[in-house]
Amino acid sequence: MPEPRTKLVGRAGVSAADCMRIFPRKDKESGSAYAYRVLSYNILMLYMPPGAWIRESSVAEILEVSRTPVHEAMGLLRDRSLVEVAPQSATHVSRISVSQLRQSFYMRVAVEPLVVTQLARVITQPTLDELHRLVDAMDESLAIPYNEAKYIELNEEFHRTAYEAAAKGYVWESLQKTGCSFRRCCNMGVLFGYTKPSTEPFRKVLGFLENGGENRVEVAAAIHEYLSNYATYIEQLISDFPDCFVNVNTTASTRR
Repeated sequence: MPEPRTKLVGRAGVSAADCMRIFPRKDKESGSAYAYRVLSYNILMLYMPPGAWIRESSVAEILEVSRTPVHEAMGLLRDRSLVEVAPQSATHVSRISVSQLRQSFYMRVAVEPLVVTQLARVITQPTLDELHRLVDAMDESLAIPYNEAKYIELNEEFHRTAYEAAAKGYVWESLQKTGCSFRRCCNMGVLFGYTKPSTEPFRKVLGFLENGGENRVEVAAAIHEYLSNYATYIEQLISDFPDCFVNVNTTASTRR
C-alpha cells in the first residue's frame, strides 16, 4: 500500500511510481488520456508529492500501456507546470510556485464574480437543482468521517458546472491549465488539515442565483473570501514543507 500523503510530501528522492493511486481505464479512453488522468490526479491530490521523480517506463508498466502515451501525457503535464523535464536528467513532479499561485488567485477573483453574474441571467431550474445537489453532497463529505478527497472533487464539479452553464466552459478549462499551483496549494490545505472547508460561500452563490443576480457586491465578497482562504495557512505550509515550494519570497504578496 502507498504511504499517506503527509509522510511522502517533503521526502527527498521518493519515486512517484511508488506513491500512485491507480484506477480503471475508461471504455474507449486512449492510452495518453488515461495516463494523463491518472498522473494529474495523483499530482493534484498530493499522492505524487512535489519533487518526486518519475520514470516513464515504470509508469507505463504500472498502467499497462506503452511508453509513448505516457511520454505524451508528460508533455501535457509539463504544459500545466505539474512536472519538470530537464535534459539528461530525471523528470520530477514540479514544486508549487508561489508566484504562479498568486497570479492564479488574481485571475480567479477577477473572473469568477463575472461568470456567476452571467449565470444568474441564464440559469435554468435543472442547473440550479444540480448545483444544490453538489453543495448538499459537499456538506455530507464534511461530516464525520471527513472525506477530503470527495469534497475537493465536488468543489471542482460545482465550478465546472457553473462555468459551463454560463457558457464559459473554455474560460474554466483555461483557468485549469494555468492555475495548477493554486489548486495544489488549496488541496494541501484541505488534505493536510490546515483549513476546515465550509459550504457557506457556495450557499451564498446559490442564494444570489435564486434571487436573479441581486447583491453582486455581497457575492463577489463571498467568492473573494473563499478563494483567499489559502492565505491563512500558506506560510505554515511553506514552513512545514519547504521542499514543496519555489518563489517563496513572494508569499507576502499573497495577502494583498
